[in-house]
Amino acid sequence: MDATERGETEWTGKRKLEVVLEGLKGDQPIEDVCAKYDVPVEEFREWETVMRETAAEALQYGIRVRFKKPAGSFRFPTLLIFLVLVLFISFSAFRIYYYHRM
Repeated sequence: MDATERGETEWTGKRKLEVVLEGLKGDQPIEDVCAKYDVPVEEFREWETVMRETAAEALQYGIRVRFKKPAGSFRFPTLLIFLVLVLFISFSAFRIYYYHRM
């Protein structure tokens, strides 16, 4: 049963890895694995390259590799916490100034 028969419309990273590992196992030619999952051979080779590069980096450093976020992307919770802290400090400073002025 191939991906289209199962109704899959999006390839997850885990699913791509499974296909690449099946192709690298060597039980059948890569062309047959690609045909089975309806994946172009060039795309399979791209997945294989990414897998080899990230796996080598992870094994070299002994860590899980996390892809870097694009420059300029900011996590909303971090920004929210920062703004709340700024407002709290500002309000506290204002209270101290106002009450000590009297």
